Amino acid sequence: MVVSEPSEAVLALGKKLISELKLGATNDTLARWMIHYLAELIKQAENKADKNYVANREKCFDTILALWTVAS
Repeated sequence: MVVSEPSEAVLALGKKLISELKLGATNDTLARWMIHYLAELIKQAENKADKNYVANREKCFDTILALWTVAS
């Protein structure tokens, strides 16, 4: 199994989302991990050249809705 490192763009987006959601000072590791996971999905969904573009967008959309539902 190959483990890939997240790109700088994914990390930057994750950090931005954490900042905007005011999660930087929290010890909620799971929430911060989920934000970085979401950042990775968003970056994948932005890549129109990817053969899985539509599926990536749907997965991103479904994940955002699921997180939104849990957070509400």
